[in-house]
Amino acid sequence: MKYLRSASVVFVMVMSLVIAAAVSIQAESDADTAKRDDIRELLRIMKTREVIEQSLTQTVVNMKQAMPTVTVETWEKVLNEIDLDELVEMYVPIYDKYLTHEDIQGLIRFYQTDLGKRFMDVQPEINMEMMKVGQVWGQELGQKVMNEMGY
Repeated sequence: MKYLRSASVVFVMVMSLVIAAAVSIQAESDADTAKRDDIRELLRIMKTREVIEQSLTQTVVNMKQAMPTVTVETWEKVLNEIDLDELVEMYVPIYDKYLTHEDIQGLIRFYQTDLGKRFMDVQPEINMEMMKVGQVWGQELGQKVMNEMGY
């Protein structure tokens, strides 16, 4: 009888731990979902999709110049197969890895301020100018390497 009572106590304790773990896992899952939803909201506020689209457009312009033999139809086919929403979704785990939920919420609050909105308004122009500066810099570096190699 004493053994049965001890086994019952152990059983109740084990079940309590299992239930507590399940509740904890569900709470963590809900927290993860909320964080990931907030990351998606942050990416939307930051106009991430539009920034990617702008960068892609500039990249394609450069590639067309570098590869003039590629047909217009080929470029259109490639561009039509690109799913920018899929790419943006691939950013979610990256933000999740490096930022806390509180960080994400703070950034959302920032981008909703006048300064945050102002930054978002000028960011596309900043990105374009940085890309152009980077291209010139890369070309100059490439030329230096070619000169160093004797070409």
